[in-house]
Amino acid sequence: TMSGVRHCESIHQCRICASKILSQRQLELESINNEHLKSGGSVLLVSLTIKNSKYDTFESLLGSTKNKTGILWAYSNLSYKYKRRFKKLLDLYSVVFSVRVFESTWGINGFHVHTHSLFYLNRKLSEQELFDFKLQFYKLWKLSLKDVGLTCNFEHGVDVQDGSNAGKYIAKWSGSSELSSAHVKKAKNGNFTIAQLENLLLDESQKDLPISQVKAVLREYYKGCYKKKFMCWSGDMKLKNKYLEDAKLKELSDEECVESSDIVSKHKVVIGNGTYKNIYIKNQLHELRTSFELQG
Repeated sequence: TMSGVRHCESIHQCRICASKILSQRQLELESINNEHLKSGGSVLLVSLTIKNSKYDTFESLLGSTKNKTGILWAYSNLSYKYKRRFKKLLDLYSVVFSVRVFESTWGINGFHVHTHSLFYLNRKLSEQELFDFKLQFYKLWKLSLKDVGLTCNFEHGVDVQDGSNAGKYIAKWSGSSELSSAHVKKAKNGNFTIAQLENLLLDESQKDLPISQVKAVLREYYKGCYKKKFMCWSGDMKLKNKYLEDAKLKELSDEECVESSDIVSKHKVVIGNGTYKNIYIKNQLHELRTSFELQG
């Protein structure tokens, strides 16, 4: 048995902590969505992507706000260099606050890094307004990407979905699940999600990818995500907090999510002395723990 284990509270590098944190974030987002829609507002799901190739490193695509690189800075840069134009766009369409997350898949063309955001509006938009919002957002997004040496196209660079009605992102996905369930989603177009790559490590019979390649991809991903904030809010936080209070919810920190979660994580495994000795001698204790944590 293992005792005195400290929770790492990492969404990107630990499936157990991620399941606890993200389940709470999904509950919070769904409550905020419901309260906002009850007030007569609407919600837009905005997905932003960038062009990539198999020669791009994960770090160059994701980047960081600290180093002013990659997609993370391109998004933040909308509120810095292009602050006046971005604020004008948000005011025009009555956006009161928003939340942004990032995720990545991997395939034959390398890492596909993108962001998902929920924009909360005080009113509902017509089909024409939705198109105009996307067009203006795309112009700003392309400019901001250019500042960090990245690019996109109109078809895939900005995707805007009307999440205020009974559409797939609010009714089926509850809007928030697209943002907070990256650990269970399946990738598209032959790509692998990070969770799928992690599972390949535990499947000795899999023929999809060489284990050495899977390890290299995950190593690069974990390094690039280190200390990166998963979910970022902006705008009228008083209104957001009011929605949580109305739903009788308290916004928890990542640490509080892990400590208060009712997801069972205490198990006992009995291993024979001979087996344990072989594992210890071969320095494979970390692989044993990883396999157990991922239910392999």
